[in-house]
Amino acid sequence: MRKLTYTIEATENECRESLTLMGKTVTKVWKRTDTGMRCDTPDFCEQLENAGIDDEDLLYEISENLDDSFLGTDLSDLLR
Repeated sequence: MRKLTYTIEATENECRESLTLMGKTVTKVWKRTDTGMRCDTPDFCEQLENAGIDDEDLLYEISENLDDSFLGTDLSDLLR
């Protein structure tokens, strides 16, 4: 059985998204700047590939549904 856990921790100045899949945990950190939110961390898919996960269909869905989502930054904006 595969299990995926996705969490968001948001403050008014930072958003931390974590994804755990197949025993691997990867994190993206967004920080507020003068012009909005900025993430210098690689996308989940890139981090998961570097961790040895090579299921292309699964990585595609993570890219489409999590990497391309702004839910975490939207939540951070709510706290301002």
